[in-house]
Amino acid sequence: VYKHPFGNVTLAFLRKYPNDQSPHVKEVDTFHRHFDRKTGDLTIHRLIACETPLPRWIGAIGISERAYAVEKTTVNAKTKKMTVRSQNLTGSSLFLGGE
Repeated sequence: VYKHPFGNVTLAFLRKYPNDQSPHVKEVDTFHRHFDRKTGDLTIHRLIACETPLPRWIGAIGISERAYAVEKTTVNAKTKKMTVRSQNLTGSSLFLGGE
């Protein structure tokens, strides 16, 4: 819960990349958007590409410095609720990280 207007928080979240504080995030692409008229939910799916230097042993097992994650954000202006779920795509056969 933030002590700022819901619209400001939501907009700031959706515009968080690119920014100078997160140079590892290289691209953010929206690949699906849907508005549910009954519930008022706006659902946005984004693909996020990051590049982070990794130890050599990680590269040796086939994981690239370029990594991808998918993010699903649901925003409802009526209820003032935003839910974000993200999960890695790169390396998902070895480990899954979600938030």
